[in-house]
Amino acid sequence: IDNDYSDTYTKGIDGAKVSVAHELHHAIQIGNYIFRNSDQFYYEITSTSMEEFVFDSINDYYAYMPSFFRNPQRSFSYNDGYNLAVWNIFLKERFGFDIIKRIWEYMPDERALNAIADAITDHGSTFKNEFALFGQWIYFTNYRTIPNKYFKEAENYPLIKVSMTVNFIPPSSSIDILSEPVSTNYLVFVDNAKAVPDSFVTIISNSDLTQGINNPNSSLLFKYILSNQSGNGYKHIIDDYYSKIECDNSFLLTESNILNNKLINDGQIITEEVDYAFPQPFRYSIDEYIYFPAERTKSGFANLYVYSVNMDLIYSGEHKIYSSDKTVIKWDARNNEMKKLAIGIYFYVVSSGDNIKKGKFVIYND
Repeated sequence: IDNDYSDTYTKGIDGAKVSVAHELHHAIQIGNYIFRNSDQFYYEITSTSMEEFVFDSINDYYAYMPSFFRNPQRSFSYNDGYNLAVWNIFLKERFGFDIIKRIWEYMPDERALNAIADAITDHGSTFKNEFALFGQWIYFTNYRTIPNKYFKEAENYPLIKVSMTVNFIPPSSSIDILSEPVSTNYLVFVDNAKAVPDSFVTIISNSDLTQGINNPNSSLLFKYILSNQSGNGYKHIIDDYYSKIECDNSFLLTESNILNNKLINDGQIITEEVDYAFPQPFRYSIDEYIYFPAERTKSGFANLYVYSVNMDLIYSGEHKIYSSDKTVIKWDARNNEMKKLAIGIYFYVVSSGDNIKKGKFVIYND
């Protein structure tokens, strides 16, 4: 334990708290289960995530995250583990805390990646499916955050670094990738042929557990082709976009697609039109922001106007639009003087481009 925590990312007593949570769990891992140096990355994943589970408000794990978000194409076990606490946070959100305990019950007899895979199977899914889903979750962070979806603290996370960005030139464009086992590649195609250019993101998750354990510095070569025409071996993604993966072991790869920051599933944009403010009522004691419906614009911003029941303008301002499965703006529920609002009913108007959305919401100041 440091003597004063003055030179650490988290200062003072909070730094000591997360150290205790972290190191105590190492004692549990080694004392109750096993120590295996070759799986050290998962020891650190678990202890670093334990900091967040025990002391949710401290967030010391933020300091380690950038090295993973800059290198999602790196084989999973080649991370130091401190930077991958989000993996256990993801598993906990998907299945509850029990899955992490189950992984450790497998650890004495299995390598970490196999233990993770078997625990996921016990909970009714597969490693391949969950690892691909994890690739989607870590895309929607920072300004791409979707309120009330994926990671609860996603807005504070870094942005994932893409492997390659290319201009899409019809009829097709392709990218050659060397994919490491148990890793994720993010490919971005910019379609400037559209009146408003499309940003087409492909996420390729490599779930090769065998090589991830035995030979994590190996790589799998594949070619990814995006086309605006159908053809032999192509699958339809959405509208006039088709894709094809050329690879000897394509069964190890899972493809996810995002068009203009909206997830695509079975040829459809996963989106939800909202015409209401939420949460309702807004409580200062438990809620940080209130969200209002908006329409996507080229500028990426919308104007918010808030009125009292007497139709006095108490707030106006420009806000960034968050657009994915919901398109919204957020507000901290403070007036133009940065003061909290009194309990009551208020009216809002959101102007985004030529679109106007309006409604009412309730403030409960407890």
